[in-house]
Amino acid sequence: MARRRQVSSYSQQLQREHMRMVAAQQRAARQAQVEADRAERAYERAKALDAKERQRLLVEAQVARVEADNDDLEALIGELDGLLMSSLSHQPVKFAALKRHASV
Repeated sequence: MARRRQVSSYSQQLQREHMRMVAAQQRAARQAQVEADRAERAYERAKALDAKERQRLLVEAQVARVEADNDDLEALIGELDGLLMSSLSHQPVKFAALKRHASV
């Protein structure tokens, strides 16, 4: 009978060790899942920040391009104003004076 108790006790001990090992594996799996979820959330945050940074840089580039175009337009308007003013300050041209009579 003592032998039977030893076998039964040993069997129970093996079963408890197996249960502890299974529980430890389950805890490790849950911990790994928590870490994976945390890493995925960090990746998504970084991706969102990266997209926001790209958008910010795109807007800055567009603003700079528009400002450069505006500067070019202002320079062209200045040139056209100067041309208009210089043409208005001269005496008007009489087209009759520019005509040449043909001599045959």
